[in-house]
Amino acid sequence: MSINVYINLIKDFVSRTISANEFEKKFIQMFKVENNFSSKKQFNILDKLFADVDAYCSDSDLIEDPEFDITEEELRLSAKEALNQLEELASV
Repeated sequence: MSINVYINLIKDFVSRTISANEFEKKFIQMFKVENNFSSKKQFNILDKLFADVDAYCSDSDLIEDPEFDITEEELRLSAKEALNQLEELASV
């Protein structure tokens, strides 16, 4: 799968074109079947984002431990950081 597919999905989430729940579902599906990353750097960026997607809790009232559960805005910040890193790698 091309890194551009991830970049486009993350862009849609960061720009609020898709919801956090939709992003969570699509990203997890994509990442779980992916087995051919172009580089270790790409994998590390997406793996970190995967951990944050996994920690995302859509209902802030259900967040029991802020150290391990993150809000939609925290997920959006993580996605923006991953997007910046992936775009930088893609331009090299």
